[in-house]
Amino acid sequence: MSAYSRVFDMITDIGKRTVLNGPLSNLEGKVVVFSFWTYSDINCLEIVDLLNWLYENQLTRDLVVFAVHTPEFGFEKEPDNVRAAMERLSVKFPVILDPEYDIWAAFNNQYWPSSYLFDRSGDLVDEAVRGENFHTLIEKVLILSGSGNTIPSNPISASRSQIRMIYLGGLRGEIGNAGDHGSYRAPDSKNEGIVYLDGKWKQAEEYLESGSGSSRLLLWFSGNELNVMASRRGKADIKCVIDNRETEITVNLPDAYRLFQAKDKNRHSVILTVPEGVRLYAFSCRQD
Repeated sequence: MSAYSRVFDMITDIGKRTVLNGPLSNLEGKVVVFSFWTYSDINCLEIVDLLNWLYENQLTRDLVVFAVHTPEFGFEKEPDNVRAAMERLSVKFPVILDPEYDIWAAFNNQYWPSSYLFDRSGDLVDEAVRGENFHTLIEKVLILSGSGNTIPSNPISASRSQIRMIYLGGLRGEIGNAGDHGSYRAPDSKNEGIVYLDGKWKQAEEYLESGSGSSRLLLWFSGNELNVMASRRGKADIKCVIDNRETEITVNLPDAYRLFQAKDKNRHSVILTVPEGVRLYAFSCRQD
């Protein structure tokens, strides 16, 4: 089976798939570019503007632009959560939901975001894994589509940021101090990039959930931006003390929430005081 046949068979079986911002155009004889995408991933957010630009400018009727939303976390499987995130992010292009990783597996994909470009004959022309070389792929889109357009100035950073993920669930996460039946006491000595807990916490496969009383999370990291993937049933305010400066974020819908942004890449200390029932999935630390 050719690569194009896999695209056509796996993606156009619309009767079995949910398409947001649909319908999806017929792919036969078209230049096709699509990206595996998930809405809480920081790297994925960086390609939205350029995919919107490709889709909205209607470079040619022979070009089809869309994304496949394959979830990293369980909450991203919910169509309503994806729909709300797309509206908040002003996503214009069609998005096919792939909650069971069917399309992901057909392409043997491993990373978010990864983009694929097919010519009119259905041959795979180029791919951009983890968003790297995404500009080069889009330049090839313009050539194949016969468009005279040029990429808009600086739609995404030309050089990729270094982003480190710190997962908090039991499957991929590491907690720096052991708990006693869900009760933790943070040690005096702490290592960079390791999460430490204080108070009541429950660790599930994908997340940490704060318990009753004063639950705290402590982290030291180097970088100029820190985000946390979090959710709660009903709004809650998380108190953040970053380098002795206090702020708050309000958590509700499952999403990525920015905790910190600065120009320097220095080492920073973070202490979160988290009310009961908040689920924390991962931190993303950026170094531009």
